[in-house]
Amino acid sequence: DPKTMVAKAWLGRYGLRHWRYRLQVDLTSRRKLPPPQHLSGATAALNMRCSHNYYHWLTEILPRLATLQRAGVSCDHYLVDCHTPFQRAVLTTLGLRPEQLIQPHCQLLLEADELVVPSLPSPQCMRSFGDWAAERLGCSASSSPPRRIYVSRRKAGTRRLDNEEQLLELLEQHHFEMHCFEDYDLPRQCQLIRNAEAVVAPHGAGLANLVFARPGTQVIEIFPDGRYNPTCYPNLSRTFGLAHQIVFAQRAPHKQILRVSLEDAALALERALAPRRRRRAA
Repeated sequence: DPKTMVAKAWLGRYGLRHWRYRLQVDLTSRRKLPPPQHLSGATAALNMRCSHNYYHWLTEILPRLATLQRAGVSCDHYLVDCHTPFQRAVLTTLGLRPEQLIQPHCQLLLEADELVVPSLPSPQCMRSFGDWAAERLGCSASSSPPRRIYVSRRKAGTRRLDNEEQLLELLEQHHFEMHCFEDYDLPRQCQLIRNAEAVVAPHGAGLANLVFARPGTQVIEIFPDGRYNPTCYPNLSRTFGLAHQIVFAQRAPHKQILRVSLEDAALALERALAPRRRRRAA
């Protein structure tokens, strides 16, 4: 069957893309390694698997940089994902010079005089990182009234809300404002979350910015029913002392287009905002 042959050419262990990935990433699949390049001085290895992903980069890579800086450890080179202008701008703001940055890739083999490998961040380290990064990004808690933020995924490729306009009508009744974080640099994202008393968002990388939230912030996550990692952001909220609710949404097979129940969303909003109403009344 020609269709089956085409499918095998792209999928599974018969696919060219599968073996190209194996040869690039899996050292045991290579016949030989690239020529080594020597680095003088100290080199910090910050990268991990999936560090190109914004969530992993923000919650696993940058906290390791914070650990080094808090310990007073300064290195000559930093092996860290810095491919995009966004990443380079953030790393520069956090104190690294462009000439210190090394972008990992599959043809790179380095020999360092001294290799520094910081440990994975503990919960206490994560909490310290949130305050440390917010300070260096110029974000502080504003004296203005707290904001209520809805983080939209309308510009994302997956997990967009099919009934987002109806959800927005409900959120606007509770004085929420909509933002697309793709349009902002990290200081702007940090400032919005830092000043928020409530955050509503579909499951996605935008919620990684909860590392900047203040304790007690109310979080409502719209989560695709049947997805494999429902505890990802609740665990992050637990670390930072946030109140986290999940509202499950139906998802279509194609690009996981979501449809959230407005009744469920209204109930979650009532639970999140009612304590604040009682405190204000008192």
